[in-house]
Amino acid sequence: MLTLDAFRSREELPSLLLAGATVTVVLVLTAGPAMFTALLLFVGLLLARTSPRPGRSPMPSTSYLIAVPAIVFTITLVLRAVPFAMLGRLRDSAIVARPAVWMPVGILAIPAVTALHGSVTTDPHGAWYAPLAVAVTIGVHLACGRRTILGVGAGTAVYAVMPNTL
Repeated sequence: MLTLDAFRSREELPSLLLAGATVTVVLVLTAGPAMFTALLLFVGLLLARTSPRPGRSPMPSTSYLIAVPAIVFTITLVLRAVPFAMLGRLRDSAIVARPAVWMPVGILAIPAVTALHGSVTTDPHGAWYAPLAVAVTIGVHLACGRRTILGVGAGTAVYAVMPNTL
């Protein structure tokens, strides 16, 4: 939202372009934690960009610098609290009860499929490790009386051992 506002106002368009360039450079040059590195680099470049120079307007007042995070905190808190406040009233609703049955499956399936896809595509030589680990997870889960911890533990062990031993 803030990015769109910065783009629309055009006043902070240089900062938006600087952020885009920073992320691009970091993604191209580093293989480590890209987001953290990009944020550090961006903050450093912003400090250099906004350093006081003759003819440049001064930094915002202290009250402004305190008010902005306070407003952001309040909006974030309210947006996160409203669904929980409404959930109490909607708990007995048929409209809420129906998605509550099948929604967790989708919420769990999406990260599982994307993680599996990422594992298979990043290591072409070991593309079969992840599907094998998933099969072990399912097999142990079903064979041991639906004990999730055993299934996940066995699948994780298979996935951790296979690439390191083969």
